[in-house]
Amino acid sequence: MMSGGYNGHNQPDEPLRRSIREFLDMKPPVFTGASETEDPLLFLDGIQKALDALECSSTRSVELAAYCLQDIAEDWFKSLKAGRPPNSRPLTWKEFTNAFIDRFLPMSLRDALAIQFEGLRQTPQISVNEYNIQFNRLSRHAQYVMNDSMRAKRFIHGLIDPLFKPLASHLTKGDITYSQAVDVAREVETRWRDP
Repeated sequence: MMSGGYNGHNQPDEPLRRSIREFLDMKPPVFTGASETEDPLLFLDGIQKALDALECSSTRSVELAAYCLQDIAEDWFKSLKAGRPPNSRPLTWKEFTNAFIDRFLPMSLRDALAIQFEGLRQTPQISVNEYNIQFNRLSRHAQYVMNDSMRAKRFIHGLIDPLFKPLASHLTKGDITYSQAVDVAREVETRWRDP
């Protein structure tokens, strides 16, 4: 008998039932597609984390992720499956994630988020921690691949002047990582705000 198949009574074999239970016990995120505050990429990241821990196959990953879709997202997934040719192979994780992103994070929105990232700058009212959170959230939508050095440079360029100046020398040297840039900016900010 194959693992993850069905026994003679049309009941899932134990490994299949257990993986559903184990997956749901990990409390993966839920996505409805009904709220503008939901982040499709955070949802996929959270699901991917649980799937990696369970070492799921590509097609099994799609089956388990479907348990976390509700409301509009669940209806979308049903339509996606129903629109496939009869007897077609199951969706792979890559196919699912591409279709999911196309539906819930369309190119026009990705472009708008990329533009928002390009214009992101810290203001005196925004702490380094808040700027860092916004930077990380929006940098995922940059139209180019950013290595750690590029991330550090872009982060430093967006800092307010009192924080930018102590870090500016690192821009030409390229000798600072992103996490080091954030850490130094936090230290300088603490001295600057609390003299």
